[in-house]
Amino acid sequence: NVFAVNGTDLETLVVSHPIVLVLFFTSWCRQCEQSLSQFGEAASKLSAASLDRPVVLAKYDDSTEEQRRLREKFHLEFYSYPALFTFEDGKHRRYTGKLETNEIVSYMTSASNGLKVEQKPVKGLFEAMPAYDEDVVIELNEQSFASIVLSDPKRIWVVGVYNGAAVGYNTFARGILAAA
Repeated sequence: NVFAVNGTDLETLVVSHPIVLVLFFTSWCRQCEQSLSQFGEAASKLSAASLDRPVVLAKYDDSTEEQRRLREKFHLEFYSYPALFTFEDGKHRRYTGKLETNEIVSYMTSASNGLKVEQKPVKGLFEAMPAYDEDVVIELNEQSFASIVLSDPKRIWVVGVYNGAAVGYNTFARGILAAA
């Protein structure tokens, strides 16, 4: 139920289907393995659902430089994997919801039925912990990184990059908070 596409297939897929959700992954990403499983389950549920407009789920292996170059024509900006984008009516939008089967199904069902879907950002890993102190540890995202970290050249930053949905990151977060 999940189409495997590359750069040339992707263009054909998004112009021939009303709504497409694409998961960009790499072979070296452990979190991608779990996400692909959830994605496949969501595709199965969506294929059995009665939807106003059909939806397609596709996966794109972004492991090689050639594959990354092929997707450049879509002007997709992301810095971590897995990354998901919806393609609808010639436009793309980043999917920022949870990478869980039911969340994906709910999102795509609403999109299929023509409902405007507002995505709630996933609460940051550190923000969810009782010992979180934003004066010591700052949660950053792609938008805030440049405005916060790069704006003060006199400050030294220690930056850790994580995917909060991945296994083991709660241990990582507790260690960072303890060290701070």
